[in-house]
Amino acid sequence: MFFLFFFSGEVKRICETELGIVSQCCLARHVCWINNQYMANVVLKINVKVGGRNTVLEDALLRHMPLVSDKPTIIFGADVTHPVSGEDCSPSIAAVVASQDWPEVTKYACLVSAQDRGKEIIQDLFIDEDPARGKNSGGGMIMKHLTSFSEANSRLPERIIFFRDGVSESQFRDVLEYELRAIKKAWIAFQPNKHVPPITFVVVQKRHHMKLFPCNHEDSSSVDRSGNILPDIESLSIVDLVSIRVQAGRLIIMFCGMRTNSRQTNSKLSPTTAVIHMQVAPAYYAHLAAFRARFYLGCDSSRDGCLVTGSMMDPSDKGAQFTQAAPVPVRELPALKENLTKVMFYC
Repeated sequence: MFFLFFFSGEVKRICETELGIVSQCCLARHVCWINNQYMANVVLKINVKVGGRNTVLEDALLRHMPLVSDKPTIIFGADVTHPVSGEDCSPSIAAVVASQDWPEVTKYACLVSAQDRGKEIIQDLFIDEDPARGKNSGGGMIMKHLTSFSEANSRLPERIIFFRDGVSESQFRDVLEYELRAIKKAWIAFQPNKHVPPITFVVVQKRHHMKLFPCNHEDSSSVDRSGNILPDIESLSIVDLVSIRVQAGRLIIMFCGMRTNSRQTNSKLSPTTAVIHMQVAPAYYAHLAAFRARFYLGCDSSRDGCLVTGSMMDPSDKGAQFTQAAPVPVRELPALKENLTKVMFYC
């Protein structure tokens, strides 16, 4: 399994940073065993990767989606992934995706960057110049996405919605203050003569310790086969009264747990919006992109003052040992080919 994991990672790295083409890896036994459903799933993945659409909401086409269809809206998703324990020389990787097609909002361009290990705040959202790196970053990831959106739609966005994943409660204030300020600075640099449009900053959080159970376990109409509360609208009336610390919130059951207890999403949005999602798509796309970018670092046996033994690519390798000789600068990611930054190659 490790060989397959390493091989597919190398294929992705070469295709996306050297050749500039999208790729789809499949196991030979799955391809040779002709199965219509498997082939259909692969085709759907390829279609999205090359810039196509698999589904579009009817309300989007009819301009009936509230807070999205009434005026040009760009939707961001952002996440930061951190190296596993023991990888002393690996940086954290931030990914920001942004919708490019309005009003459909189905295509998300992607930008990734490496940053200081363990830092949750995305440092490259907005940068004028970075003397330490000796280059002009062109305004950072937000400004690049705003430019791309404007070119694709021939108009400026009039609303910004930003979904942020991976933030713990202790980091809410720091992330909000820094990243919201960075978004505003990016807009001012992008359009200095235009007012900053309304910005909605939403933190997506699922890793809490709350569990919900039905009042009557014998009532089969209110539980699934695993004993979890059914993901329906009626269950919302039960959990509306739940308070977490000093913040009153709503816990949403979004899917049935097949084998264990369901984990709820802490939601402060309207229930009509929350119950139709299992995951927030832009935030999930950012998570996929950040995970993909870790392949670009490669797996050199010795790099930048870090002596590495074992495998950097396989988290299950318990024999890996890492020794850091001295603090090292952030390792830059190889640049994505320009033609890939506007397609969903990471799906």
